[in-house]
Amino acid sequence: MSTSPTPLSATFWEQLHGNAQKKFAAGNHKASEVLTTLEHLRIMCDSILSDDAAAEARKRKLSPLPFLKKAINEASVKAFLAMRDWNGPIHVTIRGNKDYRRYVQLRVKEAGPTTKRQAVGDPQRRIDAAIDSIPSPDERDIVRDQVEQGRQAIEQLSTMRDVVATVSGVDADRFEDGKLTKEGIREAFTGLNVDDAEALRGLLRLLTDNDFLQEFDLKYEFFRVKTVSYGQSAVISVNQMKVLARLAGFVLPSDDGPSDAAAPITP
Repeated sequence: MSTSPTPLSATFWEQLHGNAQKKFAAGNHKASEVLTTLEHLRIMCDSILSDDAAAEARKRKLSPLPFLKKAINEASVKAFLAMRDWNGPIHVTIRGNKDYRRYVQLRVKEAGPTTKRQAVGDPQRRIDAAIDSIPSPDERDIVRDQVEQGRQAIEQLSTMRDVVATVSGVDADRFEDGKLTKEGIREAFTGLNVDDAEALRGLLRLLTDNDFLQEFDLKYEFFRVKTVSYGQSAVISVNQMKVLARLAGFVLPSDDGPSDAAAPITP
């Protein structure tokens, strides 16, 4: 009687776990944190990629919504950690560690499509059938061309998202569900939502308003904030001001006059 082959994710997890155990045995006490993280990550994937996490949430009188898509993303990881009262691994940690990220990718691939997606059938077959039903050959060619352009755009977006996912600290899941907007990109890369960015712009308006700064013996000049009476040393440097401006989508005034509010800068 033949047995099913061991999933690649399980082999990979055992390899990571074994390496951490060896390090711990050799006196590396930080390896104990890795062992805990690996165990939590395995349980998290088991639960979220099945119906277990949603069922557990219902049993605990919590919302099962973060788990209904059976996806490992920021919302589901955050909800699962809160439900189990665990400190980690948080989503940014998973994204930023190539081994943890690889393990999750293997688990997701092995889980396959959800039942809902399987029931939909082959989308390409339905698209082809719909195009073939168009009477005019010229119009069919136009539609096919537009569909192909859309398919290529989706592939490019998927490639870009995979690349972004390798950048530590960047939450690529914010690009999903139609969130690929200028604000969404800034939030994914900086962690600043719309309200945060506006608050930072408000701070920059004050830091570039000399009527306000003079009350504190400060002055905005040449893209920096400096003292007036004590050697005119820079309190906030040019680089620091420009970093804040980029984060906020704010245009620094080129002179010591009032700021031009908040013309956005593409992150």
